[in-house]
Amino acid sequence: MWSRCSATRWATATWAIGSTDRTTPISSRSCCARGCTQGHDEALINRALFALDKAANDSSKSLYDRNRAVYELLRYGLGVKAEVSENTQTVWLVDWKHPENNDFAVAEEVTVRGADARANTKRPDVVLYVNGIALGVLELKRSTVSVAEGIRQNLDNQKREFIRPFFATLQLVMAGNDTEGLRYGTIETPEKYYLTWKEEGGPSPPTPLPRAGEGSRPDVSGGVPAHGEGRDTEATASIGVPPLPDAGEGVGG
Repeated sequence: MWSRCSATRWATATWAIGSTDRTTPISSRSCCARGCTQGHDEALINRALFALDKAANDSSKSLYDRNRAVYELLRYGLGVKAEVSENTQTVWLVDWKHPENNDFAVAEEVTVRGADARANTKRPDVVLYVNGIALGVLELKRSTVSVAEGIRQNLDNQKREFIRPFFATLQLVMAGNDTEGLRYGTIETPEKYYLTWKEEGGPSPPTPLPRAGEGSRPDVSGGVPAHGEGRDTEATASIGVPPLPDAGEGVGG
């Protein structure tokens, strides 16, 4: 279900790091951030969103650890109490069983202010939101510009001096153009480990001709999106990319 609420809210979104008047993808005031928390008490919802915001913005931890903590909250829910004397209840930030209950939105050129005042403001081409939480980012390039440029742009944006905190909730980091197709990884995935996006049952993505002076382009379709070389691939996959609903049910490939 594509919600007019979130599409309107995020069409001209600004995400300011370290600012008291910032507009963030995680907001207790956002009707869209409550997409699948219906039926819960207001106090319970606020506590759950506070816990999510705390995990995403824990400056004492690395980006990898913050992203992992957010993934676990998204995938397994949050156990919270409205009051100390009450029983713990699980609040699901994403409804995995019923994708249609979630609130999906796509925003173009989301403005993100750098952590360093001297750094330029960054504008990711496309940001994907689920229930008001940024879960995917996509850099798009012209057909004459290599997808590798988009991948490097994503990697640069994750540096401390740019917009690293913005990536704390992101579970898919993507780049693409209309000749090479789409490549995807997770946060901190080295360029060579980005995978080729393939639609289930669909045609294989086009194989680009090598550019002048490049020779043949290596096949990276069998690589592993990892936060670093040498990590256990199965464990990394379980941390970096949640089992998003299949195409046609919610957030599709």
